[in-house]
Amino acid sequence: MKLIKRILVFLLVFVALFAVAGHLLPAQYHVERSTVVKASSERVFGIAADLGTWEEWTAWNLKMDPTMKRTFSGPASGAGAAVSWDGKKSGHGEMTLTKVTPPTEFTYDLSFEHGRFKSVGTM
Repeated sequence: MKLIKRILVFLLVFVALFAVAGHLLPAQYHVERSTVVKASSERVFGIAADLGTWEEWTAWNLKMDPTMKRTFSGPASGAGAAVSWDGKKSGHGEMTLTKVTPPTEFTYDLSFEHGRFKSVGTM
């Protein structure tokens, strides 16, 4: 009985510490990566800002999830271009280009699991 009581107290303390630590963490995050590409910014931008080419160069492709089905909507490129996907490994997600500034950057809204998880990114 004493052992069970100690285990329960330990679990309660562990859960309480986990909850407190979660409230101390920031609500937002920032991830930044960079690489050097030996090509003109116009060429790189043309590929990266075209959602139809992402299958060729991102990790989120049919090799990662052969069941993934992608659907494109909106204009072919530029602000408003969008893609949604569904797959066993990749889950459900949507991405929409919201701001496009050729040839330097574009911003997108990213949503997973029917809007449950949202993110904004810039490349």
